[in-house]
Amino acid sequence: MPYDKETKKEYDKKRYELNKEQIKEKHRQYRQTPRGLMVERISKWRRRGLIGNYDEIYEKYINTNFCEVCDIPLIEGLYGVNRKVLDHSHITGEFRNVLCTGCNTRRG
Repeated sequence: MPYDKETKKEYDKKRYELNKEQIKEKHRQYRQTPRGLMVERISKWRRRGLIGNYDEIYEKYINTNFCEVCDIPLIEGLYGVNRKVLDHSHITGEFRNVLCTGCNTRRG
């Protein structure tokens, strides 16, 4: 029996409420996989206005281990002057470099 959009929406809402914890846990686990990390990071870049070939940019980002300006080793994480960041133009949205936080701030 075909459902209209409202019936489907209500069904999905009830299903989510009944299985909320399992669904959240499944999403948490997915975000820890390589594919999940990639999707999460590209989604963040899109929200911040980056344009271009996301697969190529992601490959370059993942494979860059040294700042392209000052050549210090880059780290993953939330804190640190040598944290890896993706530099892009906020006007055009074009990717420029993979830099450390310090160089990205100075370039600003």
